[in-house]
Amino acid sequence: MRCTFSFQTFFSVAATALFLAGTPMISGAEKPGETRVAKWKDDKKAAFILMFDDSMPSHVKNVIPELKERGLTATFYVNPGKGEWAAFKDKWEKEIPAAGFEYGNHTFTHKGVKDMADAEEEFGKCNDAIAAVHPDIKRPFLISFGTPGVKQGAWNITDDQVKELQTKHHLIQRLNVNGRFAMIHLKTAEEMLKVVDKNIADGGKDCVAFHGVGGEWLSIGLPVFKTFITGLVEKREQLWIAGHIAVHKYETERMSAEVEGVESNATKISLKLRCKADPQLYDAPLTLVTQVPAGWNKVLVAQGAGKTVVESANNEVKYDALANGEVITLQPAKD
Repeated sequence: MRCTFSFQTFFSVAATALFLAGTPMISGAEKPGETRVAKWKDDKKAAFILMFDDSMPSHVKNVIPELKERGLTATFYVNPGKGEWAAFKDKWEKEIPAAGFEYGNHTFTHKGVKDMADAEEEFGKCNDAIAAVHPDIKRPFLISFGTPGVKQGAWNITDDQVKELQTKHHLIQRLNVNGRFAMIHLKTAEEMLKVVDKNIADGGKDCVAFHGVGGEWLSIGLPVFKTFITGLVEKREQLWIAGHIAVHKYETERMSAEVEGVESNATKISLKLRCKADPQLYDAPLTLVTQVPAGWNKVLVAQGAGKTVVESANNEVKYDALANGEVITLQPAKD
């Protein structure tokens, strides 16, 4: 059989091959409607938590004003049965929670626990005090827990008993802070910022914990603290800085989150988001990243009664949605 493959055909095929070689392939992730759940809120690379122990006066006088000035948040592990709390009772109970700072359970008095009955009181009374400053939040709700450092022999319950109490009181053990305490382990702003840089590189979650800041015990100097949080702000483009429970909720929901029912056409995209976490305790929105058609410069995102307009970049939009199975719709919005 005679070959009829002409030079014209050869050059046509070769030109097509060269064109395709220089053209990036369009992956499924670039099709309108394709959606992924961001690892961290706002699609940041990592999550970071500022932690402060013992409800100290220096937290009220030094820390909170500096955090407010920079738009930062933190988790304060409080002891409502101690004099340090009482000295600024009105601020701890009204002003500080109203500003959006998170409280963690550090036991009621920080004295330790003699037995299970004593532990029940220490855990429970601290939880009650935290709930009292948040009357708008329906109980039960998750509260971060930081085991207090007490004198040897003053903590007389087992790890299993601690876990039993945490389950009963909806307490979430905070991150392991070994090697992360200011003044004990980290004495300079540079050392603290190295923890942050490693966190960003790893893409996970991390923290730095403080006792006194510019006063009281185990105190880091205020200038060092200010240098550290100023450096932290400079990394905010890559870093989600949040309270421990916010980070815990997001991660827990994201680990079982599924996008389903995606439908897409030239004028509308619809989808649903679900997760397996208990909706009574895990009700935080997750950040979704959805591919949209070219020309959708601004996108109206709606879920239930909530609506927001977001701008697209590189034919994708980032937005928050609840993992409750309600339909989420995206449509082009008017410029």
